[in-house]
Amino acid sequence: MPNATRKIFLADDDDEDRMLFKEALQIVAHNVEVIEAENGIKLLELLENRHSYKRSIIVLDINMPLMNGFETIAAIKSTGCIKQLPIFFLSTSKNTNNITKAKQLGAKAYFIKPASWQDFLELVAKIVDQIT
Repeated sequence: MPNATRKIFLADDDDEDRMLFKEALQIVAHNVEVIEAENGIKLLELLENRHSYKRSIIVLDINMPLMNGFETIAAIKSTGCIKQLPIFFLSTSKNTNNITKAKQLGAKAYFIKPASWQDFLELVAKIVDQIT
């Protein structure tokens, strides 16, 4: 979406999950750009090439090849200007150890991918509301 004032950096190795996220976003919000990465390494490269992170958030999956979500958040939180970006996990894992670890590493929230489309739309709207 050109001229978007808000940005979501979305890192998930599943093409279909990224597509569903973007479709939900088109329904629940306007003026939001999604910048996609299929793993943490690609996300870090995309973040390095940005000059402005104003009105941006990061949404991470946990299980990704090359660099998983936990490794990615650790790298982000140790990197200069991007360490202040709000990070949200969006995962199918309900494992309480994963939720605890995500929060210990600095995630603002941990969301479990819902099964229904309506619940997913509501979750994406909730995530978009976090962009300040």
